[in-house]
Amino acid sequence: MGLLFVALILCAFPLFFQTIEKRNGIILNDPLLRWLPAHNVSLALFIIIWALCLLAIYRAARHPYMFLTFLWAYILLSVFRMLAITLVPLNPPVGLIGLVDPIGNFFYGEKFVTKDLFFSGHTSTVFLLYLCFPGRKDKKIALVVTVLVAFLLLVQHVHYTLDVLGAFLFAWVAYRVARTTVLKEEAASQLSIGIMPTLMGFGQVRLAAISLSLVAALKRPRPAAGKIHGILLPAHSPGVS
Repeated sequence: MGLLFVALILCAFPLFFQTIEKRNGIILNDPLLRWLPAHNVSLALFIIIWALCLLAIYRAARHPYMFLTFLWAYILLSVFRMLAITLVPLNPPVGLIGLVDPIGNFFYGEKFVTKDLFFSGHTSTVFLLYLCFPGRKDKKIALVVTVLVAFLLLVQHVHYTLDVLGAFLFAWVAYRVARTTVLKEEAASQLSIGIMPTLMGFGQVRLAAISLSLVAALKRPRPAAGKIHGILLPAHSPGVS
């Protein structure tokens, strides 16, 4: 079910992003971007983002819990982002340099998109991976990548500072909701698995007890002739009527 939702969201992305690209928004006054010169760092962003994604795929194949948590969190994150972009119309920052990502741009449609601003999809996704990774070493790697991605997006003036900061909050909320949901489903599954053997065991004990009772009844000696339940019957005398 989760994979179906992801497929539907990815199919809806091109239409959504091409639609929001046609509208006008506001330009934010961002002191950090005014101070930070714009440079094209698309190649560096592409390498570190997709290297982390490959690591995540490898880990998720070995940790189903990580896969399920990220899957549902990403669905929520995508819904959050589409709502946020719809409700907060922004024009791109001054000095924006288009981000070249042959894989990511495939889901944005034919026309280059610059108004998918609040909040940053790249930052929120890599931070979500950081939250979902089970091992400390992987978490450290993902955290470094998250900081680098956030900084390089600002260097390229692809996002406002607000977009990057908001990404952390929305990713955390999506992760917490997904994690709680997956944990509840796992607990319910474990409970059902634990109850069934107990019920089966109880039934087997009852069946064994009934079987033993029947065997004991069949082996019980029958009453001797002329004696029923401990009562001695009078003997029959021939010729006496």
